[in-house]
Amino acid sequence: LQDMQAQNFIAADAKLLKAAKVAPWDPVYSFLSAEQLIKLSEITESEPDKQSLKKQSIENLVLALKSAPNDIWGWNNLAVIALEEDPALAQKAAEYSVQLLPRSLNYPYYALGLTYLKLNQKNRAATAFALEGIINPKFMIADLWKTGPFLELQPDVLAAVLETYERILESPSLTTNAAQWTNRALALLSWWYQKPNYAVDESSLSPLIRAVSVADQNSDQALSILNDAGQDNAAVSLLKAWLSPEEYLSAYLSTTSLEQSEIEKLRTDILSKRDIRNWLSSTVSTPSPRFRYGLSFAYRNAAADSVTLMLRPSGLETSVLVDIMELFSPPPRQFPVLDNLIEETKDQLLGIPHPTRNNFELSSS
Repeated sequence: LQDMQAQNFIAADAKLLKAAKVAPWDPVYSFLSAEQLIKLSEITESEPDKQSLKKQSIENLVLALKSAPNDIWGWNNLAVIALEEDPALAQKAAEYSVQLLPRSLNYPYYALGLTYLKLNQKNRAATAFALEGIINPKFMIADLWKTGPFLELQPDVLAAVLETYERILESPSLTTNAAQWTNRALALLSWWYQKPNYAVDESSLSPLIRAVSVADQNSDQALSILNDAGQDNAAVSLLKAWLSPEEYLSAYLSTTSLEQSEIEKLRTDILSKRDIRNWLSSTVSTPSPRFRYGLSFAYRNAAADSVTLMLRPSGLETSVLVDIMELFSPPPRQFPVLDNLIEETKDQLLGIPHPTRNNFELSSS
């Protein structure tokens, strides 16, 4: 670890490999070696060196997972790093990952869908992407749906997501929080894609969501909704600035902590992009990386605290403005109806049953 901190990567890797051989039952050293190699591959300019580092990191992850077969993020990282080099291995790893943790904020079904696409399994890819959209509706408005194979799959994926939300809302055992979250997601996605035929309970929507949903048709009505609600927060102020820039834009910009260049871009976008969907999509960024911590207790090894990577596939960009306005949120932690539908879909359409329905064993389709 001292060699790693001193950026003496060759010496560090040699010692980690030696430790892994001395204690093959302990996955920590192989995990650490894999993480170091992955980080090096990301900054290496030479393509042959990059491929060599990725290959070695895959070997180390496979070795680590032999002694830690239930490490969710080990499988996740293997799925991401092996996607180009070994799609079949990546598929197995992604399927194991979603069996161990059926819901997470790290886009697990996006990773799974990419492995199916690599293997030319488009129907299964669409199912995986729909699962991602169901648990993370913000995924459905990502920029990737405008290009390549995603554009072809988008209609089927969107229909599956919206129909699943309707199915969830029909459940008699739905809690209030779960119903509100599902109704909000259905309202936003059906509005975004201009699909008015879905039954949305507008009375349970927040003033912000109701204002957004009418903003493109009647900005005065949207402003009235916000003003009548009497709410005053960053999201409301930003939407007001777009709805009536001559009245609210200067005041809003004076309260932000943005850099001057960012302020000018925001001003320009608000004034020039008068279609609200185009405006909300005008600034995108890669989702912030996620990390895991405190593994020393789980693996009884202090060095495990240095295992932190939670990889995510590249190519994903989401709206900065949608995040600022907090239009979407993660589903409630306790959501049995959603969890049962996820498991039903994985079992019937992807052939990957939950381990509790498969003799407590992980399986790959």
